[in-house]
Amino acid sequence: MKHEEEPEDDHTREVHVNSSQQLACCDDIKSSAVVKYATISMPTQFAQLQASTNLNAAPANWLRSNSEVERYVKNVQASWGRERSNFSSFSMAHCSPDLVDELDVISDSENIKKLLKIPYSKGPVSMMVHRIGKTLLLDEFDVHKHLIRQQQADWQWLRKFYYETVLQDMQEKDKCCLKKNKSRGYLQSRNMFSKFLYYSIKSNERDFIDDPEPPVLRVESPSLQVDQSTQAIPDPLPEPKQGEFQHTVLWTFEDIRMLIGTDLPIFGGGTRPCVSLRLRDANKPINILTGIDYWLDNLMCNVPELAMCYHLDGIVQNYEVLKTEDIPSMTDSNFSSTVIRDIAQNILSFLRTNATKEGHTYWLFKEADSDVVKLYDLSTLCADKMEDRNENPFTVPVGMLLYRVARNMGQRSGHKKSGTIRTLLKNCLLLLNKDQYSQVVTSANYLLSDLHVTDDIFCPDCSSSSSSSDADSDYDDENCENVNQTEVVNSGPETSVAVDTLRLPDKIKYQKNDVVRFPDVRGTTEERCLEAISYIAEGLQCLDLSVIQYKKSQEGHEEVPLRCNPLEAIPLRYEPIRKPDIPDSKSSEENKEVNKTALLEQHCDINPVMDSDLTVKKTNSLPVGTWHFLSKVLLLRKAAIAYFGLANAKYVLEKYGHALRYVKMSLHTFDAMRTLSGDRTEGHDHLLSALMGLTGDVRLMLVQHRNSLEVYREEYTYMNDHDSAIFHSADLELEGYGLYSPGPGPDLGRFKTCFTGFGLQS
Repeated sequence: MKHEEEPEDDHTREVHVNSSQQLACCDDIKSSAVVKYATISMPTQFAQLQASTNLNAAPANWLRSNSEVERYVKNVQASWGRERSNFSSFSMAHCSPDLVDELDVISDSENIKKLLKIPYSKGPVSMMVHRIGKTLLLDEFDVHKHLIRQQQADWQWLRKFYYETVLQDMQEKDKCCLKKNKSRGYLQSRNMFSKFLYYSIKSNERDFIDDPEPPVLRVESPSLQVDQSTQAIPDPLPEPKQGEFQHTVLWTFEDIRMLIGTDLPIFGGGTRPCVSLRLRDANKPINILTGIDYWLDNLMCNVPELAMCYHLDGIVQNYEVLKTEDIPSMTDSNFSSTVIRDIAQNILSFLRTNATKEGHTYWLFKEADSDVVKLYDLSTLCADKMEDRNENPFTVPVGMLLYRVARNMGQRSGHKKSGTIRTLLKNCLLLLNKDQYSQVVTSANYLLSDLHVTDDIFCPDCSSSSSSSDADSDYDDENCENVNQTEVVNSGPETSVAVDTLRLPDKIKYQKNDVVRFPDVRGTTEERCLEAISYIAEGLQCLDLSVIQYKKSQEGHEEVPLRCNPLEAIPLRYEPIRKPDIPDSKSSEENKEVNKTALLEQHCDINPVMDSDLTVKKTNSLPVGTWHFLSKVLLLRKAAIAYFGLANAKYVLEKYGHALRYVKMSLHTFDAMRTLSGDRTEGHDHLLSALMGLTGDVRLMLVQHRNSLEVYREEYTYMNDHDSAIFHSADLELEGYGLYSPGPGPDLGRFKTCFTGFGLQS
């Protein structure tokens, strides 16, 4: 935001155009804005200052925050001196994940204005660009602050690239990276503008004390049906918070849709319900850059008028009110609105054509006095300068945003955008370290498995619909990855565009070099289930490793001593005098159960609790009250469903050895899930019934094909790495309970004896 008496830019280029043509051009510009978020519910009421008001003297309410309006003005002025975060666009995207991949740009309004003024200014431009689907995220990058002034190791890799590649002469670094204007004159003008805003607050609102929490105006997104399958997944990311900008606006400029954050102070009241206020020195003319600033600010916030207050040495002289469409024709600030439109379309085409890789960090850079704008793919060019990709501070924020967008898209659209969701989640897994961000990685793997295998795969009514989609299978990960590598190569790691070409209409044609997406999830049931199994195995391995690390971290903490409750009796130990001997007639399996019971009794401080549900109750191996518990239950249940789908597919192909192995794996994971959650059969009756029915069918086929028993034995004993990982993870939960008797449900321990016999022992 440009403040009053800001020093004129020495690099301004005057553009002489026909004034009579500007108004016609301005009428052709299509612009609309919708408020997405605001810290104040309506335009602030303002009072027009009388002539001779001294702005050098502070008003009585200066810097106060008693009323809602005063808080609003104070927050607006506080944003002027505060440096924006390097991740402001990410914050806005996290607050509106449903808009990501739908909009063209998400950024601070100052960044948008700086881009559209490139042909008019010789000043430097430095922004980081990231791509999430169709959407470009733009954030300002202060080269002087991060690469020259600071010498910390966080940007060391980029500092090397900057000195070795961007700067040909080390003596030119100060020329290329102008410092931000913090001169005494600038600070004084900003201070005067702050007093001007407080003076402009209507007097009857200055002393009004209201609720300390300001109201927030939101524009709600259309209500969409949320997919229930993903509601139970623990959300690993914190709830996003608004507040970095006073307004977040959906701005449509011609055919470009943007989500922008702005701190423009908007006032209203009386015959002028909505107006932006500006303070200008009457002795200084308005140049083109300032006029473009004023015009774009009003367009972005859909403000129809501009009220200009002129002063001489801080003494108010008079006001001038201009309509927004008349700003391009102001004296000494003539510019063509159609040229600004062409610049916007050309810059967007340039970025969308060359910044095509999700997860990569691009640097849009223009040196001072340079006639060329360059775009560097830092993830490619600096790969040899980074020992670890996490040295790039944008790696983790991009991965987190990819996960949030994919999760939100799955909840709102189900599997209608399975190809896009799959691409977002895969790119997320490529960026995040599974040791440091195990919850996000585990959840992403579960969401990927849910894309390939739905919970109704064992439902007979849904088998026809899934088989019909199998016939149109074009599911091929390898082909998609090859296309991704060959198509993106055309853009190159370093591209540039001449500044003069940006102002020419349709000079830069947008080439269809968009982000390559995986196709929608299709394929046969066997293909989809095998793919889901791979994600489930990755998720369980990551989760189990996180549990080990969590327990190790808890071992160092001092245990809180147990205290007696004065209202409860202290339980006494009881041990019978005569211990019954174990009869010799008992089977070896029963002896194992008794031995386990005795060991557990010796290990526990109190006697084990006996009931009708469990022979022995023991504390769950997973930490109680953490995300690990529910995540593992969901992964084990998804594994049981996927293995059932594989078993059914192998049964149809008459590969009964494979079918019996997959049924066993399904029952094993189902038993672990049920034992872990404590939910016996409620909610899982259909799956358990289908498993038992399929097991009986396979056993019957084995009886009828006894001659092929050797072949079936080889199929039954085969187990790949993913199967071994899932089997081991399920065993961790079953061993944690010692004895697992299913209680009111069917006894799966006895049911598993169906896998013995016919030479197919496990």
